[in-house]
Amino acid sequence: MHGEITRHHAPGKDTSVQHSPNILRSVFVAAVLVGVGMNAGCKTGSAAGSPPMDAKTIFLADVRAKGITVQEELPDGRVVLVQNGFSITIVLDNVTREFNQTHDPEVVHQFVRSLDGRWPEALTWERAKPNLLYIAEQAAMETGDSIKAPVAGNVIKVLEHFDSKHGELRFITPKDFKDWNVTQQQVDAVVEKNMTAFVSEHAMHLRNEGPVHFAWLDCPETPSQASLFLSEGFKKGMKATLSLPVYVALPSRGALYIIPAKNKSQIPMLRQEVLDAYKQDSHPLTTEVFEVSDSGIRVYKDLAENP
Repeated sequence: MHGEITRHHAPGKDTSVQHSPNILRSVFVAAVLVGVGMNAGCKTGSAAGSPPMDAKTIFLADVRAKGITVQEELPDGRVVLVQNGFSITIVLDNVTREFNQTHDPEVVHQFVRSLDGRWPEALTWERAKPNLLYIAEQAAMETGDSIKAPVAGNVIKVLEHFDSKHGELRFITPKDFKDWNVTQQQVDAVVEKNMTAFVSEHAMHLRNEGPVHFAWLDCPETPSQASLFLSEGFKKGMKATLSLPVYVALPSRGALYIIPAKNKSQIPMLRQEVLDAYKQDSHPLTTEVFEVSDSGIRVYKDLAENP
């Protein structure tokens, strides 16, 4: 028997991003069971003559015995489980089908055992620190009770933890601050250090061909290259190289166009490229162009409205 877990939201991949309102990005688990040793003669039931138990009842009893919380039983038969502040959604179709064929409760027991080790560890402050980032998100996105703040226009920044091993982002909430016994100022200092490291450790590239001359940072290991403009380290780096202000377009999570002030008049010619990136990417952000200066970030132009 094999249990297959499909994790959502790997940066740079064509996957949908789902944020669980209160805790994290959801993880979807498909219960694919193949090649199980069968014992067709085994029946289930609480006592002789009692109705046989079904696969879902056995499953729920097993996970509860492990101390896993059953958060919700969905109308379509899926089950949402929570442990260590993380949630996974279980599809029981295949395990139910096999159980109905064999009437062997070991089919279900083995599947539940296959979940062991699949849960992320509890996110302690020490584990969280190296991978805390502010991520640029659409202001209309449902972010629950996460720590967030407006940036400008249609963009907000959301405090998130990046699990680089699995390519997952998890919202950070006030409960995390309480559990970690830390302040907003302490967290912001750590986030700035992390984001500045991404900027300072990677070379800036220049495109001097075509109608628009712009720069970009090549940081494939970051979950959101577009979000790098949120850091003070970005501002300092631009001031030292291109001078401020600079203008940035971030049509998608993986794209950050940096236009020097001397090329400001070329920005309208970037319109089609930005709109295409916005429409085609699996995680679009905005068609707006922002001005980044010593005084902060403001919307300069929305290319969808102002060609």
